[in-house]
Amino acid sequence: MTTQDPTIPDKLFENFLHRLVGRFFKIMPLKESNSPTLNLYLQSFKIDLMGCNSVMKATGYNDLFLQLIDVLQFFLEHDFDNDTCHREVMKCIGIVKLLYEDYAGKPWSKHQ
Repeated sequence: MTTQDPTIPDKLFENFLHRLVGRFFKIMPLKESNSPTLNLYLQSFKIDLMGCNSVMKATGYNDLFLQLIDVLQFFLEHDFDNDTCHREVMKCIGIVKLLYEDYAGKPWSKHQ
């Protein structure tokens, strides 16, 4: 894996991308159970992604990373049903896997 920011070790970046998948998956059960913490979770997740300037730099400011933030923003601003939640979460997971494959130069695999 080669990031465009030498201050981020490749392994750290790989672990970050793997962790994102779990964080996106967590949205679905929160939505399905009508959890009162869903909005707080989404806000916190969005803050984490937006605060990752070094990660954005590591991706070469790849617009796929922005799409992840866009989906979280949509969730925060709109009412959405479980089907929409599932579709958008799966889309985000696909984007994370594409980012991984772009920078790892190898197919996505479950976390070591």
